[in-house]
Amino acid sequence: GTYDQLIKRQDSYSSTGNRIELMNDSGTMVDTALYLDAANDRVGIGTGSPDCILQIAQNTSDNLEFNIYNDYSSGDNRAIVGIQGDDTSAVLFGGAGTATEDYRGGIVYHNIGTDTMNFFTNQTGANAATTVDRTPAMTIEGNNVGIGITGPLGKLHIESATAGSIAAEADADELILENSGNCGISIFSGTTGTGNIFFGDSGDDDVGRIIFDHNVGNGRFGFNTNGGTEAMCILNSGKVGIGDTGPTYKLDVSSTHADGYAARFWNDTDEPNYHGIIVQCGKDDGSTASE
Repeated sequence: GTYDQLIKRQDSYSSTGNRIELMNDSGTMVDTALYLDAANDRVGIGTGSPDCILQIAQNTSDNLEFNIYNDYSSGDNRAIVGIQGDDTSAVLFGGAGTATEDYRGGIVYHNIGTDTMNFFTNQTGANAATTVDRTPAMTIEGNNVGIGITGPLGKLHIESATAGSIAAEADADELILENSGNCGISIFSGTTGTGNIFFGDSGDDDVGRIIFDHNVGNGRFGFNTNGGTEAMCILNSGKVGIGDTGPTYKLDVSSTHADGYAARFWNDTDEPNYHGIIVQCGKDDGSTASE
């Protein structure tokens, strides 16, 4: 015959433990991986000494997996895990071989004031209470992302060290790089490649461009406008060409316009001691003097 299912705690009949037993169809009580710590209102799966309300543990070489699966074959078949705290919600990660209270990383959501999501890495000696309040590696605050900073001033704000009390210009706050000393950005290319910064709009995706060509001598800068036309270049020799892609002199200015001059130097003032241009060269006598 068959039996009604029966669930019981081991220690309700003996003092051997708090494991939950389940009666099978043959009427035999079998052990489960579920434990009940009634004294502390805790449940353990795979552990008889849970440290929190629900603890899942495994002491084998197999992966410890927690799978939530929605097998609904049509329509909206989302699988959702919700974590809700009064002001802070967190998922914390412990390193291999560490104690249960030692968390090395985590994802922490704060809903006090401005909603923020913090991501922690490389934490040592941090329990659940202290990890959630540590300085994170990355923060999402509203629609802004901060790396090394908890209050990003733009869409992406990367801080190595604070530069002091500073605000980003509204026209240039999509990417912010900050440091207390030198600060910069690197663009690495192949020895025969180019490094590029493009400027575009809805009418032209490369209307402007700054290009560094590694394949020309020891490198060459080009500044393009008007949809890719080079307006100015700087060679590795320090020669500058305006309208000339291969300048021969320190400054070569070239124009193909028939209705104007190639260059203009203009000082629009009637005040004394305001001058236009100085042309100075060395004496043609082998000395270092100028004239």
